[in-house]
Amino acid sequence: MIKVVELSKSFSNRKLFSSFSYEFKNIGMYFLLGESGSGKSTLLNILSGLDQNYLGAVYFKNNNIKNLNILDLRKNNFSFIFQSFNLFENDTVFNNLLLVINSKNKEEIENKIYKVLKELDILSLKDMYVKNLSGGEKQRVCIARSLLTDPDVIFADEPTGSLDSNNAINIFEILKEISKTRLVIVVSHDEGIATNYANYILKIVDHKVIEIKKGKIKDKVILKNKNNKEKSRISLRFISQHIKNNIKSKRLRFIITNLFFSFSLLVLGLSLLINFTLRDNLVSSFDSLMGNESLVLKRKDDDVELKEFYGASKSEVDEISKKYKEDIEYVGVNYLVDFENFFIDENELYNVTKTPISKMEGFNIRHFNEFIFVNNIEDLEIGLNQSLKDDEIILGMNYPSMKALCSSLFIEKTYEILNEFLKTNKVLVSLYLKNESRNYSDEQVFVLKGVTKSVRPEVYHTNPLFNEILFENNMRFPSSLEINKTFELPRIMKKVYYISLKDHQSIFLDKIFLDKDYDNYLFENDSITYSPLNYTKESRKQYVFSIFGKFFNRKILTYLSSYIDVNNYYYSTNGGYINYGNSLFSGFSNSLFIGKDKDKVEQFVDNYLSLSVEKRNNVVIDEDLAFGDSLSLNGDNVKFTSLKENLIKGENPKFLDEIGISSFLANKINLDIGDEAYFVLVNPDFYKNDRENQFKTIKLTIGGIYENNSPLLYHLPNFSIKLFRDLFKISSFNLIINSIVIESSNKYKESYINKLNNLLDEYEFVNMLSYVKESISSTLNILEYILLFISLFVMIFALLILITINFINFEESKKEIATFLILGYDEKEVNKVYFLQNLNLVFSSMIESVFGTIIMSLLTCYITSKQLNVALIYSFPLIPVGFIIIITFIILLVLYPLLLKSIKRLEVVKSMHN
Repeated sequence: MIKVVELSKSFSNRKLFSSFSYEFKNIGMYFLLGESGSGKSTLLNILSGLDQNYLGAVYFKNNNIKNLNILDLRKNNFSFIFQSFNLFENDTVFNNLLLVINSKNKEEIENKIYKVLKELDILSLKDMYVKNLSGGEKQRVCIARSLLTDPDVIFADEPTGSLDSNNAINIFEILKEISKTRLVIVVSHDEGIATNYANYILKIVDHKVIEIKKGKIKDKVILKNKNNKEKSRISLRFISQHIKNNIKSKRLRFIITNLFFSFSLLVLGLSLLINFTLRDNLVSSFDSLMGNESLVLKRKDDDVELKEFYGASKSEVDEISKKYKEDIEYVGVNYLVDFENFFIDENELYNVTKTPISKMEGFNIRHFNEFIFVNNIEDLEIGLNQSLKDDEIILGMNYPSMKALCSSLFIEKTYEILNEFLKTNKVLVSLYLKNESRNYSDEQVFVLKGVTKSVRPEVYHTNPLFNEILFENNMRFPSSLEINKTFELPRIMKKVYYISLKDHQSIFLDKIFLDKDYDNYLFENDSITYSPLNYTKESRKQYVFSIFGKFFNRKILTYLSSYIDVNNYYYSTNGGYINYGNSLFSGFSNSLFIGKDKDKVEQFVDNYLSLSVEKRNNVVIDEDLAFGDSLSLNGDNVKFTSLKENLIKGENPKFLDEIGISSFLANKINLDIGDEAYFVLVNPDFYKNDRENQFKTIKLTIGGIYENNSPLLYHLPNFSIKLFRDLFKISSFNLIINSIVIESSNKYKESYINKLNNLLDEYEFVNMLSYVKESISSTLNILEYILLFISLFVMIFALLILITINFINFEESKKEIATFLILGYDEKEVNKVYFLQNLNLVFSSMIESVFGTIIMSLLTCYITSKQLNVALIYSFPLIPVGFIIIITFIILLVLYPLLLKSIKRLEVVKSMHN
């Protein structure tokens, strides 16, 4: 069967043997003997085709081995038994034997394995792991593996070298029996064993191979069908079990690699999730929150600033009064003086008509500053019909005060008798003023011309500038219109002129709002700041200020109207409704609450304001209340719009005391057309510790309901100012326009916005949604870059670990790989085993990271929708998941050739004996 012709072999310039010619028969047991290092194992390797570096020729079935496919020979004709067994220690006996069977029939496979195990009396070991077997049992498994391939030749290199004598005898008994049907060539150092079992013994002596025993056996021609041209493939059944066992035996290594690789892929997925999914979710959320498409018109320098302001001069106010005489009743003045400290030692009114003088309780100089102007004195119904002189006054007194005055005059105690007495008798009252620290004292005497009924003390006069004459002409106090200036002289009195309107302030203010002659004037509501004694919500006083700084030209819309539809817009102010165009936050500057029940909504607001600022952020709004605040990003945050579309009930609101609402708000608060709703605005003065005026409440009637799933209020464009100025009485200093928001139901293209911006010099249009996208991008880009850097770093680290562990695995598996090759599998087929093992590791990491990415995308969608209270449709993170899968397979494609190259460079013979 095997014929050797003139075989010579040298190793490292050392001759092992030379000119060896011999012919091995088809059956029988041959022993190769020799001293250690003589070359007997090398001769065995040459005969089996493992070593092809020699001189001479080796023929198998009359064919030179060098011309044959060595893998086919190993798979179909040759089989090997080694001293070190070369079994897969972490696999079961069954799986070791499964490796060498080329069959897809499960029943056939199991029958073959059962049969050979039974023949070798090791059937009970079928499901045991090889690492748990004894040496003798392992060698029987090796023999079983050899027999399953039905080989022509079995090569055994010191098959009992690691066994005790009893096991050695048993193994040779088995091999002896096997040699009756095939050729068995054994390398051994034990001549005694060889003598007992060999048919032929060859020994290497002095570099010669000589036959020292020649048996008498009858050779047989063994006919076997060995014409299987199919490529030998390792079964997936073996591979799957082999990988499973390998992972189990190297669990910690697998877990560490898996964790690093999963983490790197997950970080990559998260960075891509931020770039695509989260970015889109946030943009979609803010798109829902902002409602309609809007362009924000603002100054390019963002410099809307009140740099200085003064009280308008008398001539300026007179000019306004003359121009708008149909709206203005009179011009007055108010002195912004801390009278109580200005005249700290004496500040009282006395009746000085008779001795002893008597104090008139409740009156002081502030009443003279906040006197009540009487245009028609007959309206007081006290019997006077002519205007008062500068030193004449009328007092408003309650009944007890009137009685006290009558007692001091010794007359009957009635208003009628008192006023009749005053017509015929000169009654003098004197205002005593003193500040000892400033060495100041004064007395101003007035003729009392009448007394009218009043709940609180009041001073009346028919001259609207009576206080100016008193303070500046009579008392000779210097005055100034420079409200913000600090003077060295404490006696300078700051003053501001006002106009008193004939009708509600909104009528006049709407007119003058677009009057270009008064762009640099500000009209301020009366308040307790100006009138701490006599302020009422019905006050029609408007204090006039000259203002200086950079302001928004509110008439720019007239210029733009020929280029863009400006029918729907609203004004943005710091103290009213705010939208800078370059901020994610927009809406009511101060918290607004809306409810149907006045007591309930005010009680809720009162409780709300009693909380700390941190706790307010977590307050849950009652179901039948609505809430709006520019700092809230909640989807239920009430917004204002002038874009009145989809009216389903009522009419578009036209008047100041009515409002339109969305169907969402109508359902939430249970409102219908004609119902009254209470709007409660947190007073900005509250933050200045004004506990007496924490919030302001107004009542509006529902005029129209619009189909919309967002919480919206509808009105005319200028309502965004009038609501706060005319109803909530917010200071006009807080209502200076910083931008105009133009609304539309259509999307604006960037090219169109750029075209509009080319028309403007100091101003520009900002697409709010585009800005949101940019803001989100700029914010998320930082996080994305960080995550990408971490991902890259961790991935490189994980890849290095993966390569390192593959290198370690390869070094540890050299003997295992060599076993595959000796069993007849080519490098690619062997590589498949380790590639699939890597695939298992990397694929499991990929699945974990994909699952983690999907979970994170679900969480971001849920948290975004929950925090912003908007309905978001979940979109599968296709791009992040796709990238993870692609990166995974790229890594696998990189590992495949690296492994294959390493396997091809493997020295099989050397690896078998390491």
